[in-house]
Amino acid sequence: MLESRGLSIRISVPYAALLESLLAVPELELRPAEPDRTTDLEYQVDAGGNIHAGGYQIWFGARRLAWATTRSAAERLLVSHLESKLAELARDRIFVHAGVVAWRGSALLFPGRSFTGKSTLVAEFLRRGATYFSDEFAVVGPDGLVYPYPRPLHLRRGLAFGRGEDWDPVTVKPPLPGAGIPPRAIIFSGYVPGSRLQWRALSPGRALLLLMSHALGARRHPVQALKFLSPIAAGAPAYAVRRGEVKPAVEKILRLLFHHGPNQNRSA
Repeated sequence: MLESRGLSIRISVPYAALLESLLAVPELELRPAEPDRTTDLEYQVDAGGNIHAGGYQIWFGARRLAWATTRSAAERLLVSHLESKLAELARDRIFVHAGVVAWRGSALLFPGRSFTGKSTLVAEFLRRGATYFSDEFAVVGPDGLVYPYPRPLHLRRGLAFGRGEDWDPVTVKPPLPGAGIPPRAIIFSGYVPGSRLQWRALSPGRALLLLMSHALGARRHPVQALKFLSPIAAGAPAYAVRRGEVKPAVEKILRLLFHHGPNQNRSA
């Protein structure tokens, strides 16, 4: 039995190394729990058991989440789902599905689902000197500041998650220690091959609705999510951006944000 952020987690695994790997992930904050506690989350990893010889099945309660062909893929799938569940159930902070970098002492947020290009944007900003906060969650506190969630940054290539994908680690600058920073801008970006950068300012109300749609705990704790995210939507300008290749897009985003600021509606 393990514990993280006040939740008890039971994980059954076919080999001890997987449990050791989970305990070593700092973002999960896992530690041993009292064995007689009521279980909040339950996982099981089975070796074999399906048509793909040598595979691993990952279960969440009675529901099979996925299968993986290797131990490392099984670990990634389990960690990813556990991260999302802990973020969904958190009460002291709100976790927004987003990439985040620190630039000149404030945060740039790139909310988005998987496969929308947010990790590519984060990586390019890091190559230009930004400080890494996350490629998975913007962690928003009750003070309206954004906190780091610095899990290792990877760029996804090839096939869908868990089925033979190739991961390329990216060397990143360490996050700022501990303290949160204010948001500078919220950029809802979508990648369209061959597109020029198209930029449209969003109202605070629209920005709040979009942030809520990407907040993992918004359905469980809607009042808390509104309380935490409203100051961010009201205080940081938000933009809908359609982009093509990442390098020219980042150059123009930096120029528009930090040199003369974007107009209300603009294509660059």
